[in-house]
Amino acid sequence: MRVVLSRSLGAEGLGMFSVALSIFAVFSCLVSSGIPVIISHKSAKFKITGETKKEGAYVSSGLIISLICCCIVSAGIFLFKNIIIRLTNNTSYFVMLALLPGLFATAIYSCFRGALWGRKKHFENSLGEFFEQLVRLVLYLLMLSSSTDIATGATRAGFAISVSYIVSMLIAIIYYYKDGGKLNKPKSEFKSLLKSSIPITVIRIFSSLIMSLVSIILPMRLLAAGISEEIALSLYGIAVGMTIPLLSFPNTLIGSYSTALVPELSSLRAQNKQNEFNEQIKIAIKITLFITFCFVPLFIGLGQAIGVFLFDNLESGVLLVKSAWIMIPSSISGITASVLNVMNLETKSFINYIIGFTVLILSVWFLPSVIGIEAFVFGIGACMSIVSVLNILIIYKKTQVKNLIFKPLVLMTIFTIPASIISSELLGVLKYIVTPFLSLFISGSIGIIFFVLLCIIFDVVDLISILKDFKGIKIFKFKNKKGIKQQKI
Repeated sequence: MRVVLSRSLGAEGLGMFSVALSIFAVFSCLVSSGIPVIISHKSAKFKITGETKKEGAYVSSGLIISLICCCIVSAGIFLFKNIIIRLTNNTSYFVMLALLPGLFATAIYSCFRGALWGRKKHFENSLGEFFEQLVRLVLYLLMLSSSTDIATGATRAGFAISVSYIVSMLIAIIYYYKDGGKLNKPKSEFKSLLKSSIPITVIRIFSSLIMSLVSIILPMRLLAAGISEEIALSLYGIAVGMTIPLLSFPNTLIGSYSTALVPELSSLRAQNKQNEFNEQIKIAIKITLFITFCFVPLFIGLGQAIGVFLFDNLESGVLLVKSAWIMIPSSISGITASVLNVMNLETKSFINYIIGFTVLILSVWFLPSVIGIEAFVFGIGACMSIVSVLNILIIYKKTQVKNLIFKPLVLMTIFTIPASIISSELLGVLKYIVTPFLSLFISGSIGIIFFVLLCIIFDVVDLISILKDFKGIKIFKFKNKKGIKQQKI
């Protein structure tokens, strides 16, 4: 989808669209971020205790809170129109209006999705998100090809996102009721949900708010460094619309794993199985590192060629090479934040984010005059590194789990060097023999395979054990002919 957007809107249009999307992310966090997490925790607990009515009461409470927040946000967007346009631009404002129906859909489906998480209905949630992405892609292809200018194209893209959210919402509602879920009148659950979700919501709003602030500050600081407004927006579009989405790909896989892991950890904690809980944390961090590092040599060795192939933009490829390292702290911060949420340490996690994002803001303010757009990448990397270290220290202090990260992190970093070189050298040969796609695919695959083999040879990872650990996360269920439940992934 980013390929379609970048080729339809161009770097400048993608920059305007990304500004609106970053502000929308703040609103989305406000209406839904902490609520589905808490509903998921409670649903997993009620599944053990059999308190299904309480689950329905929590879902109802979440719907009420989220929809009230949606109404407040919508009123604010209309009331402060002039201020928003002054801080961004006309195009970004109209994109935000097109995204408003999606905000209400997000508020509704996040509550039902949280309950499905807790029930470990991961296939159903995944199916909803799959159709969400599929509908969005189809609408992008249909609507953007006929757009006459950047503003029209960006607004249509925002409308496509809203429609895709509505589809996802309908699927979540259908599966919730199909699985026997109901809505019950909230009593004490309303206050409990609000109290528990506020720390998580504040953390995510803070994160999204900082990114929105960055989307305003960064172009402004690039202008102060002597870069024209058009080029500044283009650079921002390249960084946020082209490079960062590729760097976020490991987080997509890890986020899916984390979604399955959180209810499992909640269940272990509810049953006071501390040893199993600690072991699952170690496994989660090791799997996170392994998945992330598989992409690091790929982007370092082939980044420039990937940027040209996908976006027809060499600068995005150069930035991809220089910023590949930020995937590591970003992934670690994400999985450790999920663990801290399960341990009811959301406030400590929030404090860590404040410290980290302070570094990001300082980087974006002071460094553009020195290193240009790379100040953004450096700031994110430094921010996530600080958050990761602080999160790990808290987890260690609370659980006393040893050997959480240091050894695999060092060894995988070393293995990245030869794997990157192999990918780069192979590409240099293959590009004269086969098509660009095949040259990227073959050289990238061999680089990843070489990295994985090094991890196996030096006993950094045990793929069989990892697969068994994944199997232990109860994602899909089926019945054999005898009617005995088995686990499958």
